[in-house]
Amino acid sequence: MDPKEDTPQEEGTKQAQSPSAEGSGQERTFTQDEVNAIVQERLKKERAKYEGYEEYRAKAEQADGMAEQMASLEAERDALAAEKAHRELVAKVAAEAGLPAEVVSLLSATEEDALAEQAALLKAQVPAHPARTDDGGGKAAAPRTAAQMFADSLGDIL
Repeated sequence: MDPKEDTPQEEGTKQAQSPSAEGSGQERTFTQDEVNAIVQERLKKERAKYEGYEEYRAKAEQADGMAEQMASLEAERDALAAEKAHRELVAKVAAEAGLPAEVVSLLSATEEDALAEQAALLKAQVPAHPARTDDGGGKAAAPRTAAQMFADSLGDIL
């Protein structure tokens, strides 16, 4: 082999060792200013990714607060609906049993059948009172008989 002839393998080695016009084969060295500029550029790109993060975080916290408030309001709504349903049930059972709704509302049952059973037991224990008319003065007048009303009408004539 002739020493002047280069094999492709040796040629590649020589190119890597000697600088060429194209700049291939030799590693480039950077100055500190160039490294700083590269690092700053990368930091700038990385910070741009998270731009507005605090705003998103604040909105997420606000959304969490709204979700908690909504859950609280839904629970309150459900409680009010249950209370309304119970009042309606008490009114229905009271009307069927012939008792005042205020009395039936004191019973402990929550289901219609049990509430009706309790109302029936209560009605059986409470003696029936004749209907009274209140004259507004605090005393109730006893019901008048037909004879009393006849006597009063004759007294107006005489």
